[in-house]
Amino acid sequence: MSCSSFAKKLLRGTSGSTIAVVRRYFSVRKLWLPATLSLYVLLVFSTVFGDRGVLHLQSLSAEQEGIEAQVFILLRQNEALRECIARLKTDDSFLERIVREEIGFVRPGEIVYRFQAASSASPHWERTCITRFPQARRQAAGQPTPP
Repeated sequence: MSCSSFAKKLLRGTSGSTIAVVRRYFSVRKLWLPATLSLYVLLVFSTVFGDRGVLHLQSLSAEQEGIEAQVFILLRQNEALRECIARLKTDDSFLERIVREEIGFVRPGEIVYRFQAASSASPHWERTCITRFPQARRQAAGQPTPP
């Protein structure tokens, strides 16, 4: 059943001009282009600016890159700390040096001179482990370690 026959049956008994108005209103040929263009505009708007649109995807990708950089730095620091722990367990001279410098132990008869140092923002354990190992310091900075 076409729109015009539907309109004729719906408006049976009304004037011919009303039927013509209804026929123009329901004309599919005149409405398909604006309706299709409107749907395309809505689709493009939703694709670009929607909750899961292109702009949101770009911001998520930038956030992911930042988090991956943080993870990489933390993994380097973690590896440096593991090396520090291993060296503290196996190297007695390193352990002695750490105990002397950080805790302040001295041997009998030694004289200790203390100088006021600039305070560092890094935590005590990080200063101890990372600065003591040249290899760990290079790893924490992201530089390759020599074999």
